[in-house]
Amino acid sequence: MPWNLIELAAAARRDPTLLPNHLGTVDRKIREEIQELDNLMKEVWKILMSGDAKDPAHLQEMYEKFSREKAAYEEALTAYTHPTAAELGVKSYNPRYLEYCEAHGHAGDPEGQLAADRERYPGGCMCGYILWATSGRKAPV
Repeated sequence: MPWNLIELAAAARRDPTLLPNHLGTVDRKIREEIQELDNLMKEVWKILMSGDAKDPAHLQEMYEKFSREKAAYEEALTAYTHPTAAELGVKSYNPRYLEYCEAHGHAGDPEGQLAADRERYPGGCMCGYILWATSGRKAPV
């Protein structure tokens, strides 16, 4: 597997001057790898479900391997295309978000609140804020 794509994406994000004219290419190539792995997973799954597999255990291993590789690429793509606020050097926050942080025990520490919400709401770290903001802005019970 060409891990160099993932490493290249990480390096380019750390230093945008490294590949100023190729950032879109890296993004596209990672997306192509994800699509290729998805297609391979679909083919293996079809063979497994058809009942024609001569060695189902081997096919199951292949499916799991492709699944892990795809997850690694998706994680790299997310990290490449979605830098954190700290990486961007952003230090100003929405006043309503700061109010949410205070109501949840993280007064003056919005990054701490984000970390806590990432654990509590995997896959949607702003879910807690949205629920709080739409429910009358009350502190948790």
